[in-house]
Amino acid sequence: MSGIINAVFLAVFSFLFLVVFKFNVEGYLLAIAFSYISSIIFLFFNGHLYQDLKFNTSLSIVMSEMLKYCMPLIIYNVGYWLTTMSGRYILLWNTNASTAGIYAAVIKMASVINMMQQAFYAAFQLNTSREYNSSEKELYFSNVFKLYASGILIFGSLILCISPLLAKITLKNEFYSARIYLPLILFIAIIDCLFCFFKTMYTTYKLTKKAVPSMLIGAVVNIIVCLLTVRSLGIWGICIASFLCYISQAIYRVFDIQKFVFIKCDWKVIVPCILVLFLQVLCLTREITAGTIMACLLAVTVIVVNIKIYHNELLLIVCKVRRKFDKK
Repeated sequence: MSGIINAVFLAVFSFLFLVVFKFNVEGYLLAIAFSYISSIIFLFFNGHLYQDLKFNTSLSIVMSEMLKYCMPLIIYNVGYWLTTMSGRYILLWNTNASTAGIYAAVIKMASVINMMQQAFYAAFQLNTSREYNSSEKELYFSNVFKLYASGILIFGSLILCISPLLAKITLKNEFYSARIYLPLILFIAIIDCLFCFFKTMYTTYKLTKKAVPSMLIGAVVNIIVCLLTVRSLGIWGICIASFLCYISQAIYRVFDIQKFVFIKCDWKVIVPCILVLFLQVLCLTREITAGTIMACLLAVTVIVVNIKIYHNELLLIVCKVRRKFDKK
């Protein structure tokens, strides 16, 4: 809910500062700041956090534990921001402002995928705290990942199908030329979203410092590949660097978390579906009608395969949801 509050107020303040008051860049930064403040106020009062405030009490032990938990996350998020921004600046320094602007415009579309990831992350964090002490938590995590991966792959496949429509709606004037990069950028966002599940294990087990190495690996890969490819491939080089960045992080996390929690993954389903999504990208990048039709047929394949394999699990979820509505 706080995410929705943040998005709504970001839209409101953006309109106010950019359209009404015409503050330009400063207005956009102010809109972001005020939207986060609005979200914090909502969480503070809606979550009754004021009831937990304590004064004149020794909290050194709690503060120490909280710092051990959150400091690596601060480092991780700063590094993640540098990783995502490095491509834009390397592109700007090696090409021109126009090319960097086109890339910045099209990469905003990845937020469509990230919204789903953020919604899942918030809900999953709440449930993991309940299942943490359970003797069957590994089975629970494995089942959640199966359904999460299935949902992301289906959702991502459908988003790729409508990417030409999204480009027409969101990319105007000279930015419309960036439409050829949109399928690949959405695909990269899907990969990042899919394997971010493993990142949540670090926070669940309070091993946040273990999340930092994966960020560093991705940052190094991203910067090196960007520098090697940007002059010859331009925006395509930055996209390839981002893809290799997220894949390297995913591989590291998949092996690293197995050291403290076992999560069973259906790689025989996930990997072929990822390859099908990549075929969709190739079809859509060609910008021909036949390519769009083929991409839609591939999306149907992903949907049918996942529904057939996870039929029982999906029916179980539907039954649980139905029982909750019946109680209401």
